[in-house]
This record gives sequence, structure tokens and C-alpha cells, in this order.
Amino acid sequence: MVHLALGLKHALPEIIAQALSYAATSHQDTTFLLDEREILYNNGYFTAHEILVNQVKVDPRFGPFSPKLTYRKILKSASELLHTYVYLWKLPSNIEDALNELRVVAACLLSSSADTGHSGLDIPGNLLKSINAMDILYPNNTCPTLLVRVQFLNVICSYILQDK
Repeated sequence: MVHLALGLKHALPEIIAQALSYAATSHQDTTFLLDEREILYNNGYFTAHEILVNQVKVDPRFGPFSPKLTYRKILKSASELLHTYVYLWKLPSNIEDALNELRVVAACLLSSSADTGHSGLDIPGNLLKSINAMDILYPNNTCPTLLVRVQFLNVICSYILQDK
């Protein structure tokens, strides 16, 4: 998403092609988010931070994952649970506020990963970059709500990966 935003912003067709090629070959199924159950849809109860700290962190169903955990494994084994958490988020009515809430959570993940000295991939940093890229891809708060929810799913999965 970051490369696509960069390519669009600077009108670089090679970068756009690379970004679209990568997206096409690394698809991870998140269609389960399309099932907007009436009881959960638009009836969120918690902020993004509350869901991560008060719900996901203490949920024992995220405990039995193997040490070689990946996004794909999380999505495959816990899609129903992730769906519930994504829709428990009380999505702000303004898309800019929703993205700002996700930025704050991603920044907290970034600072906590620096504190623990985790090395390797910069998952929280890349997460923050992808949230910022959404502003470029969808200027003037035109980002679809479903895409914001997918980004929140990204935040949850990043949080789980960082916590393991």
C-alpha cells in the first residue's frame, strides 16, 4: 500500500506496477469482514486501544499460536474471533478521526517494540506507514469504512505478532 501511494503521488508507473503485482501475489483472504452482522455493525463499544489492551491481550484464544506465527496463520485460525473484535471497535464517524486513532495505536506499538528491543521486521513502523498511505490514496477523508476496518484488522494482527 505504501509503494502504491508513493507511485500514485509521484506518478511513477513502474512503482505502481510493482505495488499492484505484489498485492496480486500476496493476497490474504479477509472477506470474512464483509459479513457485517446487524448486532455488531455500527454498534461498537470500545476504542481501538481498549480492544487491544483490554480484550485481545487477555483473550486466551490467542495464546496457543506457535512461535512461527504469521498473518496468514492468524487470519486462517481466528477469522471469526477477529471479525468480532474488528466490529467491536466504535468507529468514529469521521474517517480522519478513525485513522488518527489507528495512528496512535500503531505509534504505541512502535514505541513498545523499541522498548523491548525486538529486532527484525519493523511491523509497527510499516503499519504506521500504511495508515499514512491511506491519506494519499483517499484524500479528503474519502477512504471507505470497510478499508479502515481492514486496517484495524492489520493493527490487531500486528499486536498479536508483537506480543508473541
